[in-house]
Amino acid sequence: CQSKIGRIGGKQDLQLAPNCFIGRKVTHELLHALGFNHEHSRPDRDDYVQVIMSNVKPGTEHNFEKKTMSMYKVYTKFDYTSIMLYGKTSFGKNNATTLISKQAPTNDIKYMRIMSTLDIFTLKAILLQISNHMDNLRASMCYSMVGRIGGKQDLQLAPNCFGRTIIHELLHALGFKHEHSRPDRDSYVEVIWANIKPGKEKPFQKKTMPMFKMYTKFDYSSIMLYGKKAFSKNNATTLVSKHAPTNDITRMKVMSPLDIVTLKTMYKC
Repeated sequence: CQSKIGRIGGKQDLQLAPNCFIGRKVTHELLHALGFNHEHSRPDRDDYVQVIMSNVKPGTEHNFEKKTMSMYKVYTKFDYTSIMLYGKTSFGKNNATTLISKQAPTNDIKYMRIMSTLDIFTLKAILLQISNHMDNLRASMCYSMVGRIGGKQDLQLAPNCFGRTIIHELLHALGFKHEHSRPDRDSYVEVIWANIKPGKEKPFQKKTMPMFKMYTKFDYSSIMLYGKKAFSKNNATTLVSKHAPTNDITRMKVMSPLDIVTLKTMYKC
């Protein structure tokens, strides 16, 4: 599981091996591609964590190197809940501890699966700088154009866009469509049009085969599937599973295994 950090020009190397089939790892690597460094590589990291280099597997020490100020732009205070912070035993020989918090137990190291509030703040700050690729200046909504459109990419992340929504919109930018817009969606879910807010019907429209390329079976755990009451005008249900309770609609916070299969297939990695 590996990505170059930030925009490097030309082809971006994003490697997702078979063992990358959990949401955290894919999100972690996608954030590297967008410009994130490891939290434990911050210039000020020695005030917050201690790296036990003697316990680190040979050949993986570079993952724990501390960056200089010129190499690492700090946007927030140190974040013990960052998805870019390794776990306590990451790359440990014989599962030994490699990373220790200097402020435990008040602030201990956790292996977080979703982006933290400060991760989201950092992401927005980074995206503001990529004006020639993605435009989220003065964003008032959570929105992205689907796929590469050429020129400036409109990716809007308003202050109310949190963890799941950020990943959802980034995947739109990478070419993902809504799971409930699949051509075969009527076999799996029912859209309750009468309960949808006026003007919000478009995200529920079913796509045709030329417009929606399907790489997997319908995925009830996809991060691209809306929740049961998405865009409801009266807090009533707008999306119903036809295979509940065995396969019910849940609002997932991370990419599902089939989301990852789709991403890898789309980008041949």
